[in-house]
Amino acid sequence: MKVALVTEGTYPIHAGGVSDWCAQLVRSLPEIDFEVVALSGSGRETATYTPPPNVAAVRRIGLWAEPARPRRPRPPGRRFLRTYTDLLDAMLLGGLAAPRDFEHAVRTLRDMARTVDLTEALRSQEAVDLVLEVTAALPELTPTLADALAVTDLVEHFLRPLQLPAPRADLVHCTVNGPAMLLGICAAWEHGTPVLLSEHGVYLRERLMATRRSGAGRAERAALHGFYAALTGLGYRRADAVLPVSGFNARWALQGGARPDAVRLLPNGVDPAGLAPLATEPDVPTLVYAGRIDPLKDLHTLLAAFARVRLAVPGARLRLFGGVPAGNEGYRASCDALVAELGLGDAVVFEGPISPVRRAFEAGHVVVLSSVSEGLPLTVIEAAMCGRPVVATDVGGVAEAVGHGGIVVPAGHVAAFADACVELLTDASLRRELARAGRDHARRRFTLDRFRTDIRAIYAHHTGSAAAPAPHGLAPAPSDEGRTVEEVGRGWA
Repeated sequence: MKVALVTEGTYPIHAGGVSDWCAQLVRSLPEIDFEVVALSGSGRETATYTPPPNVAAVRRIGLWAEPARPRRPRPPGRRFLRTYTDLLDAMLLGGLAAPRDFEHAVRTLRDMARTVDLTEALRSQEAVDLVLEVTAALPELTPTLADALAVTDLVEHFLRPLQLPAPRADLVHCTVNGPAMLLGICAAWEHGTPVLLSEHGVYLRERLMATRRSGAGRAERAALHGFYAALTGLGYRRADAVLPVSGFNARWALQGGARPDAVRLLPNGVDPAGLAPLATEPDVPTLVYAGRIDPLKDLHTLLAAFARVRLAVPGARLRLFGGVPAGNEGYRASCDALVAELGLGDAVVFEGPISPVRRAFEAGHVVVLSSVSEGLPLTVIEAAMCGRPVVATDVGGVAEAVGHGGIVVPAGHVAAFADACVELLTDASLRRELARAGRDHARRRFTLDRFRTDIRAIYAHHTGSAAAPAPHGLAPAPSDEGRTVEEVGRGWA
């Protein structure tokens, strides 16, 4: 069996939880031949991971590389302008037919890409004018030229996969929605290839959050929100199976357009053999963070909470293990500035990457995670396997991963996060109780053996090499026990 594994901004280029999941996937299935199609910024970044022998090829694609400028730009033809108008109408004006119209426009652009330079057409003055015209039809919005240029630039980059050869494989497995799914959809259209979509973080949710943080004006936000919803909705509808890692993600998928019978929960798994319970704790009360330095991890909240922890536990330390992805250097600098502003310079240490992750957990009493968006974080599961209690924010599938092995607080709530950390740092008996509960929970629901068995069954089912249906509703969230995915979807909030 040959599987095309499509990634964006992760494996094998950048480190992180999704990248570790991809590395684990290809290592765990040595009998399957993988081709990795890696979407990234330039397509020329240095790889972090060395793929195993069953990865026959790595195809790298730069979504944000600067395109070659034509010597003499050609105006786009009438067919392109009609199609692009249809796409903009579908994503911005909505209506019952919008999903069908958006898909038809995307497929027409794919067909046109054989003879038309889509990058040139999508960046043309005529395309910018269309964005202005359609956005102006939205109630109470007055788009500016800057709004239209920003939307034009992003749409062009996100639609670049339409100009690329579709993967040729028995199965396409996309590890994220959005542009990556366009490659899978093209393979389905042209070769009849089944397409699977794994959901770790919720792509639509994270793009909406990024747009809000960007400071974009109302017209630009409205246009981008419409585009993201239409694009991810197309991915959900066209996937033969949507494989969210948590019940939280399943609800987003169903709300986004996934068919209930296509949604199958597939939680992450880790190998308990390399994560034996830690027998000792450090002498100094210590909180440990293990993950990349990234705005989605909301380390500003963690640092502000730690300043309050120091008032109650004066000798406490915070050690942060993880690298700084390219492009996040400014965020790391903002964390350093906040450490200085809060007077924490002697108590906070950015340690950089560490391997194996068990060494990071060994350095602390409590593992912390302050994210504003997550899938089903491996660091929480790994910490539980090692017998370390967790303080984490209630986002994505975090509560499902923590179970009774820690304390979950609202995202962005500095006081609640600090109080939970103080409670665990000062109560050894509670730490031991939560550590036992967390390890039992992780061993029952999140083992590598279980994941490997489930993904093999899903691959076999969708390539026709197994008669039995693929597992459905795997490992529901604690609050969803005994409920079908359809019932979980009706509980959307």
